[in-house]
Amino acid sequence: MKGRVAGALYDLFDSANEGYDSASFDPIADLVVNSPTEDTFLQFWESWQASGQNEHHAVRAIYQNTIDYDDPPSIDLPNRTVLQDFGWSHAIDLWEYSWDEESLDAELAWQRLYVSDSRCGVSLDGRWVNIAPQSGWLGGCDVSVRVSDSLKTADDSFQVNIERFCATLYSRIAT
Repeated sequence: MKGRVAGALYDLFDSANEGYDSASFDPIADLVVNSPTEDTFLQFWESWQASGQNEHHAVRAIYQNTIDYDDPPSIDLPNRTVLQDFGWSHAIDLWEYSWDEESLDAELAWQRLYVSDSRCGVSLDGRWVNIAPQSGWLGGCDVSVRVSDSLKTADDSFQVNIERFCATLYSRIAT
């Protein structure tokens, strides 16, 4: 275990960023000089978290030494309804519906895993879900999306419904 801790500390400050490590030495030195003495690596990690330093890069550096303090990301996506023959650019902002304890939104990555019907026209563009249904098509589809913090992932699904303008307008007036 001591070798893994030494490796994790070294990966936090070495200038060669191989694998998952991409942190720097200065924050470690600040903790060692300014913090109370830690007796365990967990106490060091808790001091790191309390210091306000970037956790995404640090948790990756120690993870590659088999010390796993990484919480997986979470995702909870809403369903969407789009009118026939209309598209919806930026229908879902993935930053609003995904989160991770150690990572900033910009440090997360998303991937479209599955669309049950390609006529829905669902695509991902960075942090955005766009919907551009096939012209004249009515129907729906299920969509699965994965979020990753580069170490762990989480998946969620949502539904897209393509409806006629008149039917949608009528149902909203009637209620």
